[in-house]
Amino acid sequence: MQSPANKAASLPLTVLLLLIADGSSAQSVLKPISGLPSEVAADGLCLDINQDGFPDLMDSGQVNLQARGRRFLPRQLLPGLSAIQGVTRRDARGDFNGDGHLDIFLTGLGRAPTSGELLFGNGQGQFRSAPAADLPVNPLFSFCSVAADVDGDSDLDLILGGWVSGTTYRSDGAIYLNDGRGRFVAHPNPAALPQATSGDVDLFCADLDGDGDVDLVRSKSTRIPCEVLLNDGRGVFSPGSTLPGTLGGDRISGGDLDGDGDLDIGLFSHILGGFGSTRPYVLLNDGTARFSDITQSLPLPGPVTDYGIGQFVDIDQDGDLDILLPSRPVAVNGTEYLNIVQLINDGRGNFHDGSVGYSPTTTNSQFTRTWLLCADFDADGDLDVLTNDPVNSRAFSMLWNHRRQILAPSPPTLGQPWTLRVFADPTTVAVPVAGLRVGAFNLGALGVFGIDPATSVVGPGFALDASGVYDLQFQVPNDPRLTGLTLYWQCLFAEGTPTRLQLSNTWEQAIR
Repeated sequence: MQSPANKAASLPLTVLLLLIADGSSAQSVLKPISGLPSEVAADGLCLDINQDGFPDLMDSGQVNLQARGRRFLPRQLLPGLSAIQGVTRRDARGDFNGDGHLDIFLTGLGRAPTSGELLFGNGQGQFRSAPAADLPVNPLFSFCSVAADVDGDSDLDLILGGWVSGTTYRSDGAIYLNDGRGRFVAHPNPAALPQATSGDVDLFCADLDGDGDVDLVRSKSTRIPCEVLLNDGRGVFSPGSTLPGTLGGDRISGGDLDGDGDLDIGLFSHILGGFGSTRPYVLLNDGTARFSDITQSLPLPGPVTDYGIGQFVDIDQDGDLDILLPSRPVAVNGTEYLNIVQLINDGRGNFHDGSVGYSPTTTNSQFTRTWLLCADFDADGDLDVLTNDPVNSRAFSMLWNHRRQILAPSPPTLGQPWTLRVFADPTTVAVPVAGLRVGAFNLGALGVFGIDPATSVVGPGFALDASGVYDLQFQVPNDPRLTGLTLYWQCLFAEGTPTRLQLSNTWEQAIR
């Protein structure tokens, strides 16, 4: 049997350059793929654990690492963590010790003696536990945490959420101040964080009143309004306004929706019953941390109770924040339904429903999407969506954004023509690259070059027409020695004015 190296050597590189322009079809923005494990850490953090340029997922100290933007690996313990000691909803992350690498604070559920575990990263996906003395002795019951510079000394401090369980248990949360080297002490003012009125399930920090320090939003576990706490600049918080109409929620999203320079708030919950409310709230800030509810004025295609855990994201990359919402089925025609609603912003807080033609559809009229996470999962410069699966609600699916994308509708087969489909904005110039071995070169804003340069060849460039789709075709040689050989493809895009360069995702597929 020939080794893969010998197979690669026998493949004529000219085969990779037999690229012929073909017809095109209408572009769609979000399209589903398969290849996810049956269990992913979908309710936690989306972050690049191993610094390879591809976002990973983490929840309660367990992670799903990505494999080059194609699939997530099965859940495993965070590298460097010996055991899981509880379930949390939100864990804080950032560079706590000033070394330029990602660190993580795992919020504790009554973990004695420090109410959490601080892990320092080395920038290569490995973590080590900080000495116990680096955290205050405080066996606090907490469900969530957030990292922010609360005292204005240019390092990241920690805020831990509180928890209240009837009359039997009470924890008001805590503020831990950083000395700049990742060593934390409890805030000297025991009243720096006001008493919890209910359990905190999410925390959001930002300057909400325009005074230059970070304020805090607490999302509650029971059906009471969420609250804004204002910072005095030294990490001492006092009650501000409550968020109008809100009755708890699972996730807080923030950003400037109306272009007035202050941060607005989104509060999102599970449709089928999460913590508190079962409807979203979109709240505009007047610049002084007072908010008005504009949810009812949004062009939602169904009742306001039909939407789950969404996000503020710039899905169309025009420089302003849009709103993505998972939803109950929305009828497109008599047989198709969509479950991702895209509310597209004009930059001034005026939205239109841009879902039809840009969100995937299903024939299942009963399926409800309950949550989503947005990130550039395949490192091609646009935002993709991870959400629950349209067939099996206990599974998960990835929706690749076709703003920039390459894919093959079918695998390469001996003796048969093969098509590689390229998606990009109209008038974009694309240069294809093909190779025989995988690479992993993180080039920052340009993307991740996923092909070994030693085996790669560059094809002729081409411009995309108004359809935004271009098909590359070539004939696979009828040579049995090529069976099982994996081909790797990528495009370099030149788009916009002024011209911006961006790598596509890397597409890999074995010859059959």
